[in-house]
Amino acid sequence: MLSDKAWGIDLFAVTVQNEPEFPAPWEACAYNPGNQAEFIANHLGPILEQDHPDVKLLIFDHNKDHAVRWGELILNENNPASKYVAGTAIHWYAGGMDRLLDGAGELFSLLQYY
Repeated sequence: MLSDKAWGIDLFAVTVQNEPEFPAPWEACAYNPGNQAEFIANHLGPILEQDHPDVKLLIFDHNKDHAVRWGELILNENNPASKYVAGTAIHWYAGGMDRLLDGAGELFSLLQYY
């Protein structure tokens, strides 16, 4: 990864993949909670920690209907990926699904809100 500072860009946070559950018809990554956790724990997390320690890492980055399921796996303190994660990114489209984040308050309570 090129240094963001070298280009005069102050990155606050990154996500692993926008809409990781979307089956894109073009070249793209698709993730589920397990393989995103593995990628974070073994690749992206250590590199960000070493080369960009001020850049936050957010998981998921998709519609709110699956945020709790992803958080339960990746943010579990026994998951090696959890130590690299600062929060979760969710898309707030698709109105009328107001109960989909029930349980998220406790799950995400140790994270900062951005």
